[in-house]
Amino acid sequence: MIDVNGCSGSSDIIHVDVNSAMTVSVTANGPVEFCEGQSVTLTATASNAASYQWYQNGGAMLGGNSSSITVTSAGSYSVVATTENGCAGTSSVTIVHVGVEPTAYAGMDEMICPGASVTLTATGGENFLWSNGATTQSITVSPEEATDYIVSVSNNFCSQVATDTVNVNVAELPVAAIHASDNPSLGNPVNFTDVSGDNSIVSWFWDFGDGNSSATQNTHHTYDFEDVFTVILTVENQYGCSASDTVEVEVQQVIIIPNIITPNNDGFNDALGVKNNGVDDYGITIFNRWGQIVYEREAREINWDGRTNSGVALEEGTYFYILKVNNPNGSMGSWEQTGFITLLR
Repeated sequence: MIDVNGCSGSSDIIHVDVNSAMTVSVTANGPVEFCEGQSVTLTATASNAASYQWYQNGGAMLGGNSSSITVTSAGSYSVVATTENGCAGTSSVTIVHVGVEPTAYAGMDEMICPGASVTLTATGGENFLWSNGATTQSITVSPEEATDYIVSVSNNFCSQVATDTVNVNVAELPVAAIHASDNPSLGNPVNFTDVSGDNSIVSWFWDFGDGNSSATQNTHHTYDFEDVFTVILTVENQYGCSASDTVEVEVQQVIIIPNIITPNNDGFNDALGVKNNGVDDYGITIFNRWGQIVYEREAREINWDGRTNSGVALEEGTYFYILKVNNPNGSMGSWEQTGFITLLR
């Protein structure tokens, strides 16, 4: 080597060693997806490594300075290995998934009415498989008889499966049976009785067909007009199951005419009286024994006290009457009733 002044000299020889790049690999002794409470061991392999530093999610792990670590929580794991000469290598990232252990619960047992349905909902996991093949968290079922439904519950990244069973029972329908009193008449109570004998019934509802109702087991009702009424009894048991029975009741005008009147002002049988029970009006004609008309009247109510229309008291004897009921819109229409009545003084 010659400098600018023409002087020359020689240099010392320096040897430089270049180490090859360090390769760091990580192996696991088992699955890296497991349930809570389990673990996996990660082991680093690197040639000539003198020290290690493990990292979880990019942060240095406290105590993570050996070639192996035991992992119990989810995260991204990597390791940096360093030689005595200070050469370092970094492993690729190993991702560990930890799943929650499932705890299956299918809900309380259910009781339904025949033909009804119920929705069952399971909890305690992320994935569901029911014994009927459904894979949703909730199922709607309508069994015809008592049935057990089993649900299997699992979570992602956890191989364990939990199961639970819920029973859906089918209650019996109650029985409704009506008995109505015979010969119902206008203005008089009609008795209605539940004759089912079903002890499971807890509520009753009567619809009398004229806009009125009752909520007792046995009841009675007075109709204000003639018609054929559809009476419905609806019963319900403790499970909410209901049944009904229907009966048709024909309510007619029944007029009872006394066969004797004694118009002496003693308050007993002083007149022939007909009260209005929902008809348009009445017409009455009274004849003596010779067929002569002695009294005649049309009115909404009748009250004959043994006198003529002019107020003359008639003599004792037997009289014939024709009572006309004018009620064209009633179930019986307009009709007549005839008979004899004795007048005593």
